[in-house]
Amino acid sequence: MPWIATLRMSLPLAVLIASVVSGCAPSAAPPESPRDTGPRMTEDGTQRPEEVQTPPGEQADKAPAPRPQQAPQQAGKPASPSPPDTVMRQMNDAARRVPGVEGSTVVLVGRTALVGVDLDHKITGSKIDSIKQSVKEAVERTDGGYRVAVTADVDLVARLRDIASGVQQGRPVSTFTDEIADILSRLLPET
Repeated sequence: MPWIATLRMSLPLAVLIASVVSGCAPSAAPPESPRDTGPRMTEDGTQRPEEVQTPPGEQADKAPAPRPQQAPQQAGKPASPSPPDTVMRQMNDAARRVPGVEGSTVVLVGRTALVGVDLDHKITGSKIDSIKQSVKEAVERTDGGYRVAVTADVDLVARLRDIASGVQQGRPVSTFTDEIADILSRLLPET
C-alpha cells in the first residue's frame, strides 16, 4: 500500500510546517479604541487600570480600581513562558557547560529543540554518544516541555548553524522548511 508510506512521510512534514508557521505568526490583536477605558495587562501579567480622561463638563463616576497583587512566583518555576530567544540562549549555555563541548547551536521548531554540538577533536567513539546524552539531559532541564534532539555530525551542525544565522538575520523560518524537515528526519527517525 504505497499511499500509507506517502501518508507516513507527508503527515509529519505537514505537522512540522503547521507548527513552524503558527509559531512564527504575529499575534493578532484588535486595535485599541481611544474610548476603551477597561483594565490593561502589564508585562508582569497583572491588570492595571488606565487613567480615564473625562470629557469637559462631565464628572468621573468611578475612582480607578486598585492594582491587584501579583501572586508570588513558585520557586524554580517561571511566571510565564520564556521567549524563544531566551530559551535558545539558556539551552546553548547548558550545552556548552557539558565537558567536551566546545560550541553549540540551537534551533527551535515548535516544541522541538535541535541542538548541534562541536566537540573536542580528541573525543571519539562511544564517548561522543555519552556527551550527546549529557547535552540532551542538560538542555531538557533548562525549559521543560521541549523534545530535544542532539547531533555532533559536522554536516548537520553546519546546517543548523546556517539556519540559526538566517533566522537571526530576519529570514522567515519558512524558508528553511525543507532543510529542517531533512534534519528532523535524520535526528528523529520514525519508530
